[in-house]
Amino acid sequence: MKNTTITVGRLPRLYDESGEAWYHLYNRIACNKDDYPLEASGGKAALVKFIQFYSKAYECELVTYVAMGNHYHILARFPEFRELEKEELEERVKLFYPNTFGEAEHWSDEQWLRFNKRLFDVSSYMRNIQQGFASWFNKTYQHRGRVWADRFKSSLIFGEGTMLECMEYIDLNPIRAGLVERPEDYKEGALFRREIGESANLIDLKDILNEENEQQAYVEYKSIVYFRGSVKTKENQSEITQETLNEEIACSFKPRGVFKKRLRFFVDGLVLGPKIKVEEWLERCRQHHMYGDRKMPVAIPDGFGYSLRGQRDVRVKD
Repeated sequence: MKNTTITVGRLPRLYDESGEAWYHLYNRIACNKDDYPLEASGGKAALVKFIQFYSKAYECELVTYVAMGNHYHILARFPEFRELEKEELEERVKLFYPNTFGEAEHWSDEQWLRFNKRLFDVSSYMRNIQQGFASWFNKTYQHRGRVWADRFKSSLIFGEGTMLECMEYIDLNPIRAGLVERPEDYKEGALFRREIGESANLIDLKDILNEENEQQAYVEYKSIVYFRGSVKTKENQSEITQETLNEEIACSFKPRGVFKKRLRFFVDGLVLGPKIKVEEWLERCRQHHMYGDRKMPVAIPDGFGYSLRGQRDVRVKD
């Protein structure tokens, strides 16, 4: 294992530079608990546009996303850094600086390298999304003051099984909130884009589910989501009705089990996945005198692996 440096701050934040981990990224609008500022005309759609645009501009493998009335979720992966060809970098510059990209002709090699590294940086990606949307929000609604409640949260997700569970958790947000009867009907979610065949900015499901083609993979994933969404995981939640589920079963869904635990781990956890992977990250933290007196890692209900949980900011860089 390479040398590791850790910086302790005020919020849980871990960074994986190997390209192995998926990031679950999440934040809330600065508002009262029962307020939904993004429900105003165009708010959620605008946030989705920023997510889609910067996911294309960065070296980002976007898995799924959803924009709700007062918060959002993103699941994405950033590959290990590599030097991009000059032509590709120039195309990215045009995306970031459409009005002044000609100035890049005078950039030094150091400036090009810094821009190249930026394209693999999850914090820069999130800063662009959040600052871009905040500017749009303040201008559109004549709003003053901060837009986001805090810095964004992130969890590292390891293993395809854990990643799929996190993906379902995100895609079911509109169902749990009682906004739609079917998750693919929610227009500000990635599942809607997959349903209508406009998923060019999203990773292929067939590569995750080992299906022969994307259509088969989508039916399989949708089946998993419906069966999971038909079971409440807490009292005040909505669910996919049995009638709706039966209609989809008749359309080719496979019978399967369901999971009944509410997985707050995807919001509160720092690292989630197989025990060996979580223990690896735990050891990095313990080397710096963190979590020494806590029972770690924590088993996730229903056999979905383990979680490293905590409330301190840990930046790990190899």
